[in-house]
Amino acid sequence: MSCCGKQRQQYQASAQTHQTSKSASIPAQPRTARDSVAYFEYTGKTTLTVIGSVTGKYYRFDAPGAIVAVDQLDRVTVAAVPNLRQVRNPYGASAI
Repeated sequence: MSCCGKQRQQYQASAQTHQTSKSASIPAQPRTARDSVAYFEYTGKTTLTVIGSVTGKYYRFDAPGAIVAVDQLDRVTVAAVPNLRQVRNPYGASAI
């Protein structure tokens, strides 16, 4: 009586090799500038500097109405700061 165990092992090994080679051949999608930043406007009265909790970058808002590009990794933290509100890209879709 024959055993299918070896065929099962061969199939599993073949499937893993195929999966690995398939995922290795698909290049990672690069982040575009539009995907990598969010814009925030300062609504306070003086100046403000915020330090991104993920990247450690400094974001300086020099005056009321200042708009600064913020790395998407820091977006949630910056959004929690009073007197900052997220806005659309003020420079158009093709900026940066």
